[in-house]
Order: sequence, then C-alpha cells, then structure tokens
Amino acid sequence: MKTPCKRLLSLLLVFVLVLSLIPSVYAAANDETTSTEPETTETTVSTESPTTALPQSDPSEEAGHSSAGAPNFQSDNEYGIATTASTSAGILLFDYADHGNYTTVLNSQLSVTYKPNGTGSAKTAYIKNLGWHFARYNNVAYADDPLYCIEPYKNYAASTSGNSVDRDVTLTGSGSTAGATAWYSLPEARRKAIGLILLYSDEMWDHSISVTTTYKDNNPNVPLRIATQFLIYEIVCGLRDPETFVLNSANESGTAGNIFYNAGAASVSYFAPNYNTLVSYVQAALKIPSFTSSSSSSAPTITLTGDETSVYDSNGVLSGFSFTNGNGAEFRKSGNTLYISQTGTISESTVFKTTKTIPSAENSSYSLWYMSGSSYQTTINLYRPESGTLNGRPGKVYSRQQGNTRTISSSCGIGGI
Repeated sequence: MKTPCKRLLSLLLVFVLVLSLIPSVYAAANDETTSTEPETTETTVSTESPTTALPQSDPSEEAGHSSAGAPNFQSDNEYGIATTASTSAGILLFDYADHGNYTTVLNSQLSVTYKPNGTGSAKTAYIKNLGWHFARYNNVAYADDPLYCIEPYKNYAASTSGNSVDRDVTLTGSGSTAGATAWYSLPEARRKAIGLILLYSDEMWDHSISVTTTYKDNNPNVPLRIATQFLIYEIVCGLRDPETFVLNSANESGTAGNIFYNAGAASVSYFAPNYNTLVSYVQAALKIPSFTSSSSSSAPTITLTGDETSVYDSNGVLSGFSFTNGNGAEFRKSGNTLYISQTGTISESTVFKTTKTIPSAENSSYSLWYMSGSSYQTTINLYRPESGTLNGRPGKVYSRQQGNTRTISSSCGIGGI
C-alpha cells in the first residue's frame, strides 16, 4: 500500500509543479503589452519644471484616513486635461482631520435652492458638514491653503486622485477645462465679488497659525474660513448682490437671503464678527465718497464759500482716498470730512483726481481645483493676490466768480481694479 501511495503523491507534486509554471510564463508574456495598472503622473504643460510621479499610497498622515481607503490613481489622459499654460494633473484632494478634526458640522442641514449663474434650471444644495478642503501634490500637503467651493450642489472630491488644477486663472477670460467652465460661467460681477472675498479674507487670515500644529478649537482661522465660504455661497446662490455686496431678502428660487448667516451664527463660535468684518471690507472696496460720482456728467456740484468749504462723505470711505493739491485748490481730510480751499485760479479745464489703493480682484489670479468629466464640485483659492488703484475719474472742474462764491463740479469714478 505504501508504494502506490508514494507514487500517487509524487504524481500530484509533479502536477502542482507544472501548474505553478503556467502563471509565470503568462506574466512574462504580458510584460510586453500595456500594463493594466493605472499610472500615477502629474503633468504640467507650462513654464514650470516637470514634476515627479506621486507614490501610490494614501497620505493618511495628513487626512487621517486609513490605508484601506487609499484612492486609485489614474492616468492624466483619462481626464481630458487641457494643455493650457497653467494646468496640472495628478492632484489629490482631502479634508483635514487631525488636531480635533477640522470639519465643521452645522447644527442642522441646510437646503439651498438656487439657479447657477442666476438662470436655467434650479439646483438644490444640502449642506451640513463643512470639511477643511486642501490639496496634496508633489508629495506635499498644503493643508494651510484651504479650498472654497463654487458649486455647492455637487459633492467635494475628498480622498480622490485624478484631480487637476488650473493655476494663475484671471477674473476675465475663457477656458475649456471643467474648472474654467465652472468659473467663467458665473457672471463677471459674481466672479469679482468672489475675488474680493478671497482677497480680504486673506488679509484677515492669521498666517502664523498652522492646522498641522494647532487644534481646531484654538484656531481663529476656523470661523473666518466658514465666513469666507458662506459669503462665496451667498454670491454663487444669488443671495447677495455682487455689485453692492448687500444681502438680498431672497434669491430667484425663494431661498432666504440670511440662511447662511443664521446657520453660521448658530453653529460656529466667533462666526458673526468674522462675517460682518469681511462684509464691511468688501462693501468699502465697492464704494466711492458720497459727494463724487462715477461719471462727469452726473457729478454733484460743490460750492466754495469763503476761505474753506467742507463736504461730508456719508459712505464713510473718504479716509482711504488721496487728493492731490494744486491747480488752484488744496484738500485736507478729517475723518469723513473733506475740506477744500481755493489757493489760486481754478480754470474750467482743471481736472482733480482722487485715488485709493485696495486689493484688486481684476489684477489678482486664482487656482481652480476640479475633476474633469465627473460630478464633483470645483473649488477655488487665491494663486496670486494683487492690489490696484481705485481712481477718481477725470471730471469737469471749474470755478465761477459769484461774488465771494466759487463753484467746483467734480466727479470720482472707479477704474484700474
């Protein structure tokens, strides 16, 4: 009995050995063909240096995710990346989850119905959990550069690869990528308002504090981030007038204008002061002194009586504007009051100019983060903040002798931002 058993066992071992050789031969043959493994690359068609491939691993140290949830990398070509001068692929997007979990949870879910771009079919955004969105690329996590949503009815592509970024995008222009399409489909006034929100939020931001070393409850940038996002939502959802930055009572779909403010004030400590300060900064950037006008034809008349005449700025923005003395007039400011003195002859052709340097949405540029051909939202942040000049447009200025009374007609307009 032992001999037949030994023979049978030997035959089985030989059979197993033969079978084990088959996959090796098959694999060797397949090495000459295209691999089914998706490659991870980051392609930059620009003046930037080519970047290296990202490792096929989950950056759980930044996002607090387990390796079991690691994203699957895919080739750039699968996403139809536009070969513009500032588009890069291979971007990973995450929500920061360390140091107290930086996701802000509202007390209750918001249901916000609006018409993207103010026209077309209505969309409804359901908002409750506000993650601290950030990007990772070139093996570096940029957790202190949060991303802001401009498509609230879509989900954020958290823990995904295959994302792209359009860098150095301007306020006006065009583009064929998913990010550029989302951005430029917004009316220009809305894009400008979003740009100003980002610029003034950046000025208020405490850049000495990092999420990597500071717990959420101790980070003053947390309520500012929520205020920034909610103001962007108000612009995108038609709840705030982008021209005046005044809150509307409701949008075209009937959503109450104060829905985001009420939610933020009820759910986030120190939200209200950050929100109100940011609103005041943007509103001031859109105003000119009340005794000036945006055009020469509608400029109010200022009558000079005696040695000095004062005019009061009811808009409360005079302090930021500069006036140049000369051509028969001298200017000085005190609070919101402008004092004008005649020092010589003021001819009908004299032009007075007032200027103010402020953050400029038009001169700045932005980064758009997106996944092409998907249902995920586009997000935005500042790429290159710049300032600009709010100029007093040349207005008709003249002086007429009327006894001891002289009349000056002047105008101030917005230009250069």
